[in-house]
Amino acid sequence: MLRHFSLKNPVLAICLVFLASACHEAANGPTATYRKQILSERAVKDSLFAIAGKSPMPATELKDFHGLHYYDVDPQLRFEGPIIPVENAPIDTILGSKGDKRPAQKFGYFKFDYQGKFYQLAVYRMLSRKPGFEDYLFLGFFDGNSGESTYGGGRYIDLTLNPQNHYTVDFNLAYNPYCAYGGDYSCAVPPLENKLDFALNAGEKSWH
Repeated sequence: MLRHFSLKNPVLAICLVFLASACHEAANGPTATYRKQILSERAVKDSLFAIAGKSPMPATELKDFHGLHYYDVDPQLRFEGPIIPVENAPIDTILGSKGDKRPAQKFGYFKFDYQGKFYQLAVYRMLSRKPGFEDYLFLGFFDGNSGESTYGGGRYIDLTLNPQNHYTVDFNLAYNPYCAYGGDYSCAVPPLENKLDFALNAGEKSWH
C-alpha cells in the first residue's frame, strides 16, 4: 500500500510520516535515543491499527491484536546519501496487486554500501498523487526474507522530496502494504529491480 493511495485514514498517514521523520532526526544522536524513537513510532502505529473501522485489519483480526511484529532495531541498517537522478525518465507504471496500473516516473537511484557490497534501489514519483503528498517518493523493495519472515508482496519506505538531495533510507522503518493484513486492497508492487539479494532483518515482519 502506498500510504497516500489507499490509507482509509489520511490523519493516520500524516501521523506515521511525521513520526518517521522524527526518527530520522533522532538517529543522529546516541544509539539508545534512536532505538527509543523507533520503538515509540511502532507503539503509536500499533495503537492506531487497533482502532476498529480505521485499521486496515479485518474486524475478526482485531480481537486478538496485540501489536505488529518487528525485527530488533539495527542502526547499521540506516543509510544516508543522495538520490542519483534519472534524467528525462519516460512515464512508466507501477502495478497494483490487482493488476491496476499507476502512472509513475523513475526519480532516481539511492545507492548504499552494506557489508562491503554496493546496492541501489529505484525511487519513483507517483503521478496520481493526492493533495498533500505532492512531494512523496515511493521506494518499495523485496529482500531475502520476502515470503518468509516478511510479506511476500514487498515492503515500503517513505521518502519526501528534499531540495538538498540528502535522504535517509532507514530499513528499521520498512513497513508492509495494507494487503499484508487481509481485506480488499490493491497495493503497489515494488519493481523487480528492487530485489535485494540478502535477508534484510529490519523493519516490520509478516503479520501471520
